[in-house]
Amino acid sequence: MLLYRTRAAVKVGQLQRYVITYTPSKDNVFPAPAVLFLRVRNTERFPLRAAYLNGPFMLYVDVRPEAYDPDVSIAGEYDVPVYEPQVKAAQSFYAELKMDPARKVYTWTVDVVSQLIFSVTATVGFELSLARERDALHVAAEDGVYSAAVEVTHKDTAALWSSPRPRADEPVHLVVVSHGLHSNTGADMLYVKERIDRAAEATGENVIVRGYFDNVCRTERGVKYLGKRLAQHVALTLREPNVTKISFVGHSLGGLVMTYAIAYIHAHYPDFFEQIEPVNFVALATPFLGLSNENPLYVKFALDFGFVGKTGQDLGLTWRPASPFNPSIVSKPLLRILPTGPAAEILRRFKRRTVYANAVNDGIVPLRTSALLYLDWRGLSKTKKTRRESEEKEDEEVVEVANENEAVAALNQGASLTGPIQYAISLLRPAGVTKRRPSKIYNRSQTLSEQQHNSEDDETTILPRTSVFESATSLINPPLPPESFIEDVEARPKTIFHDRIYFPEDLPPRHLRHTRSEGSSLLSAGSLLSTSSMFSSKSEASVDTTSPPEGPRPDKVLTQLEKAQVEEKIARSWHDGMAWRKVLVQLEPDAHNNIVVRRTFANAYGWPVVQHLVEHHFLHPYDPEEEHARRRKKRAEEQETAEERAREDAADAVEIEKDLKVLTLLDQDERERHPRRTDTGASAASKDSVVWDDGAFDVSEEEDDGGEGEAQAVEEGEKAGDNAIGYLQSFSSGVASYLTDWPSVARVYDSVLGVPSMPVTVENGEKEGRQTTE
Repeated sequence: MLLYRTRAAVKVGQLQRYVITYTPSKDNVFPAPAVLFLRVRNTERFPLRAAYLNGPFMLYVDVRPEAYDPDVSIAGEYDVPVYEPQVKAAQSFYAELKMDPARKVYTWTVDVVSQLIFSVTATVGFELSLARERDALHVAAEDGVYSAAVEVTHKDTAALWSSPRPRADEPVHLVVVSHGLHSNTGADMLYVKERIDRAAEATGENVIVRGYFDNVCRTERGVKYLGKRLAQHVALTLREPNVTKISFVGHSLGGLVMTYAIAYIHAHYPDFFEQIEPVNFVALATPFLGLSNENPLYVKFALDFGFVGKTGQDLGLTWRPASPFNPSIVSKPLLRILPTGPAAEILRRFKRRTVYANAVNDGIVPLRTSALLYLDWRGLSKTKKTRRESEEKEDEEVVEVANENEAVAALNQGASLTGPIQYAISLLRPAGVTKRRPSKIYNRSQTLSEQQHNSEDDETTILPRTSVFESATSLINPPLPPESFIEDVEARPKTIFHDRIYFPEDLPPRHLRHTRSEGSSLLSAGSLLSTSSMFSSKSEASVDTTSPPEGPRPDKVLTQLEKAQVEEKIARSWHDGMAWRKVLVQLEPDAHNNIVVRRTFANAYGWPVVQHLVEHHFLHPYDPEEEHARRRKKRAEEQETAEERAREDAADAVEIEKDLKVLTLLDQDERERHPRRTDTGASAASKDSVVWDDGAFDVSEEEDDGGEGEAQAVEEGEKAGDNAIGYLQSFSSGVASYLTDWPSVARVYDSVLGVPSMPVTVENGEKEGRQTTE
């Protein structure tokens, strides 16, 4: 019997949510069914599968029981979610909704999400059906509920993003989210929103999460265009009298867009940040330094050529003419100016600034640009080495079986529905990893760690890179997480690769060079756009032409070394007076979308990242000042310990020097008093030396005869100085002779210590007694 049917459609960035509740006691069936059947059919025509650039006309569908929690392991089979990331045109998705006999009411949440990317007018229609028997799903019927045992609550995108409503009598913490290139807010940022809402419910803070939806399908128009629209929406629409705090969370290009929006708000609405306190600035996989530094040269050419419009030129650090009538007047790349001026002034006011960067498997936004370049690269190398050693200790048979299963799955996947485009791109993926020598930029961007790495083993190694083609393959056909990852929390691998707060004093000193690149003299201060004019609403091309360059300026083609210089300058601007918490994560492909969980289950690898974000910014916010104070205290203690140790070493050196002077003077006096003894035998070789004779510590058979040999040797040495018994015995007898003449010895010590000599009187009897004792 058919229980429920509905038909709807979704556009780009939209989703439809259905909360289905079934009460068996209200149904006229005995015994109660053990399972219900659900079907979601893509009602678009089959030929639209080929219209990828106009669509794609696909749907993402997931069904999860009410008791499912991604942070808790699944106890039984009744709480297992099911999903399908690509329901193509004229294709259907089926799910069996199992019911636990111990329960009386069952609830499932069904999300139908649009996968459209490139068209704002296209729609994807679908049909959702619920029945007791599978065959009843195909029965023709009108929309409606056909059983009193079924209740359905429907919410569209607007309803989801407008809830929960803020409490009117309390201060509001506004959280603004911003999406990336060819992305959207409504569907792609929903998981982040709901996790923040869940944290606010636990803490009781009056938090609302909002976003701007009208930048969808316009992301190639440039950072200025997108940031200005977002700023006006925040300042004019989202700003309410009871909003006292504001936070920003951006993914990919959204991190740059919200940075420009912050600067625009501060320039055009000066009282905004005076009345509203900035709290959190969080960026996930954001290309702060552009995309031309770590990618091949053809990527820069594609960006400059306009492959992704003006946004690509912004990310390619392109020097563009400020005026079409005077190409000699050029403007700096936007990313070079963005971290200065109004943006930097407000960013310094944020309590927390955090960046999340993909250490591997992200060829779209590589590590250096998303992590603001400066890192403890040697520490990362150690972490990588430790993890690799731990992985090598695993059972080889299990690893071989897993690799074999993955290979078979990859072959089956490539031979099924991947399509010619995906197959062609897969051929361009590298077959192996080439071990590369780290470039100079990694040494120049090595931060000053708490414990200096002075060992020869502390070498800087480059983390494996992912090419653009590999990322493109993952975008078109993303690898799905296994069932164990979704069902068992303990089975999930460790995701956080590196987590540390970097302060401005952690940066290495600047590398100043006196070389000058070709054409740099043409870049006078008057030929560049000023920072203030960039945020001016009067004219985006206002230029100061007080000192134009002589003649036209040729197109600037940056060499690899020069690109590193620009990269360092931008990175230092981001660190000027600002501390950044840098969290490096290790995710499976597609890491760029996984880091923000674009789709709840298809990108589930990013769950730990979003959990970390919510935990440290909304549940239990960290305090960077406490960490800064802890480091300052630790450095002060280390410096104090080092100074105390240096003082002790200096004092020991003075004492050693005094002792050496005493020994030197005594040895010289010994030679003067007994020239025959010191010039013969073994002592002749060291007449002019004060170095210890190791032979003095060798014990012969005669010396080990109970003292008789020693007495005989002394007697023979006194009679004939040719057979000296060693430096030690001669030195001992010399000391005994010195003690017989105590005033002369005292004068030696006084001369070393700088003390005036005092007259000393010693009786003859005492001299003799002292000689006998010695």
